[in-house]
Amino acid sequence: MKSIFYTFIWAILSTFFSLVILTVSIGVFHHHVGLSILYAMMGWGVMFAGSRWIAFQLFLKKHGLSRSDYVYIKQHLKEAGQKLVRLKKALFAVKNVQTIKHNYEILRLARRIYTITKKEPTRFYDAQRFYFESLDSVVELTEKYALLYNQPDRSHELEMTLSQTRVTLTELQKQLTNDLQQVLGRDIEALHIELEVADKMIKK
Repeated sequence: MKSIFYTFIWAILSTFFSLVILTVSIGVFHHHVGLSILYAMMGWGVMFAGSRWIAFQLFLKKHGLSRSDYVYIKQHLKEAGQKLVRLKKALFAVKNVQTIKHNYEILRLARRIYTITKKEPTRFYDAQRFYFESLDSVVELTEKYALLYNQPDRSHELEMTLSQTRVTLTELQKQLTNDLQQVLGRDIEALHIELEVADKMIKK
């Protein structure tokens, strides 16, 4: 939300700056209207591009990232976003009341990790197991499960395979929970410290 707000503010300032250029170009230097509009548009472009660059540099500084780090993380977030779309599609392709709650929890955990990382890119390094192992496993397994589950005639062997897959997905859900705990590790540690300080103050 903040980035959208800042972009909006910079757009207004850029527009104001371009109007100033247009006014000065016509009123002071008596340039042709078409040429003045061109100057104004160029001024708007330079102002807006410059403001975006400054905002980006401030963002990198705030999160302690280099440009290459940001590009690397952004690429993996883009891929993860596509995988989450596949995961949602596969999870809800299984029309089974018994698995709805379980499927929703898997999706909730995966989305939560993704959202936190997208908001604070440095946490990507705390969530590497999720991005390089857990997410791929749960997406691939869920897609295969959905495909087999929706077969019209399921043999006993297939039913056994589906049952084993559900067990594995339950284990993966636990792994996603652990991945989330890893991402939130800093916050949990900070809370413990605050609790200790508060406890000491109360005992005084």
